[in-house]
Amino acid sequence: MWELHLQMELAHLQQAADLLRRHDGREPEEIVGSAGLPEPVTFEPNKDYLRHLLATQIDLTKLGEGYVTEAHERFEWMQQQVHDGQKPPSEQVIDMHRERFGDEYRIETEGPHPVEGLRAEEGGVRRA
Repeated sequence: MWELHLQMELAHLQQAADLLRRHDGREPEEIVGSAGLPEPVTFEPNKDYLRHLLATQIDLTKLGEGYVTEAHERFEWMQQQVHDGQKPPSEQVIDMHRERFGDEYRIETEGPHPVEGLRAEEGGVRRA
């Protein structure tokens, strides 16, 4: 899959270079520079970062120019309007998973969930 997309991107780059030569009379190096392209992005584990975000920002909501941790009336009203008094679809899917498989869908490979209310109990079921 990665190779396919790489080949497509390289083909786009080649076409853009050809168009630049044909219609602008310039070489791509004049725009990109002679040093070449920057090093490619590397994919690295980010579990610690995501766990930190969950532990410190899961309850943040926007209020005016800033963020607040308490659920304010406007946010609660918006949630009520969007979900029509029901649980959000994502929570419904999680509940169906628990009913079908009897355990929590979250895998706590890095230790307990950073948010206490979302941690699995003994047997794998989330605390309510």
